[in-house]
Amino acid sequence: MATAKTVRGTGTVTCSGAAALRVETCVQWNPSGSFADIQCMESTQSGMASLTVDNLASCGISSGRKFRARVNATVNGTAQPEVLSSEATCF
Repeated sequence: MATAKTVRGTGTVTCSGAAALRVETCVQWNPSGSFADIQCMESTQSGMASLTVDNLASCGISSGRKFRARVNATVNGTAQPEVLSSEATCF
C-alpha cells in the first residue's frame, strides 16, 4: 500500500501574557521558479498567551519540487514579521 506524501507547516505565536492572537500558516511550493501558496490555514483567539496553527498538505505527484511554510501573525492587531521556513523537497 502506498503512503501519501505530505508536507507540514506549523506556525506559533507566544506572548508573555494574554492577547488577541491571529496566526496564518501557508504551505507553499515552487512550480516555476517562485513560491506560491497551495494551502493556507488560519486561527484567531482572544485572551490567550499562545496560538499554534498546523497545516498539512499533500505533495501529490510533485516529486522533486521544493516546498516551504510561510507564517504570518498578529498580536493585538499589530502585524509581526513574516517567517519563512527552510525549503524541503518531497520525494
